[in-house]
Amino acid sequence: MYDDDNSGRDRNGRWRKGHCPNPNGRPRKKPEVSQADVNEFKETLVDAVIQGKPAKLTRHELLLHKMYEQALKGSVLIQRKLFDRFEQSDDTYEEGEFHLRHLGKQILAHHDKTGQIHEGLYDEYRRLYFLLRRREHHEAVNEPIRQPRNRTKAAPVTPTWRKGPKPQAVLDLEREWAAAEAAEKAARERADDDTNES
Repeated sequence: MYDDDNSGRDRNGRWRKGHCPNPNGRPRKKPEVSQADVNEFKETLVDAVIQGKPAKLTRHELLLHKMYEQALKGSVLIQRKLFDRFEQSDDTYEEGEFHLRHLGKQILAHHDKTGQIHEGLYDEYRRLYFLLRRREHHEAVNEPIRQPRNRTKAAPVTPTWRKGPKPQAVLDLEREWAAAEAAEKAARERADDDTNES
């Protein structure tokens, strides 16, 4: 009645009675990991000690800090990972800036055509602006214009005696030296006159 091929099936292809092809049972379905759960885990604040000082960091920031410390200690693998991450971040930032400019052009074109601002486009522009610049768009627009810093070097307040007026003590010394030179010159001339007369 049964085949002897030890496959566990009868000649009709059905499993034999009492034979279990999968003793562990059907594998359980793994629950899907929600992106929102990952984001919440990543943004949760934790207490940490950074360079001897207590700090509150997100788990993501703490992990990056630990990777940075390992990279500084010489871990080439971590250095490569960080370098790749920095390059990806730069690429993402450039794409965001490009998209921000594109949205700005769309908003202006809509405003030129209808005379009104497209609320949906402006909302997307405002959210992207905050992600890229870390401040609200209306704050940047209404910010007072800062005057450029004067980078010229100021003239010295007290002039030195070599460039400016000389101190009185130096003037007195020069007068004394001039008087001594004149007296010496006069004495030399008298001595010359005395030798010429004799």
